[in-house]
Amino acid sequence: MIREACWDERMLDITYTDANETVSNRRIWPLSVVFLDRSLMLLAYCTLRQGFRKFQLHRMANVTATEAYFRPRRVPLLREFLVE
Repeated sequence: MIREACWDERMLDITYTDANETVSNRRIWPLSVVFLDRSLMLLAYCTLRQGFRKFQLHRMANVTATEAYFRPRRVPLLREFLVE
């Protein structure tokens, strides 16, 4: 579902637990699933933090595809993410 949301440029609602075990609900714009630091991660734009974030897939829960899209911004956003 996550890869599909990347390709469809569909926003996701997730519950995420960070390294400090803080739980937050977020709406994200998924850009790409990658293998970094020995784990699968999702590169995304987080609307809560208003910036680019890396989310470890194993820390994501309650992933729900929304009816909202961020089309056609995926490719420019991914380029911007990779430049930072």
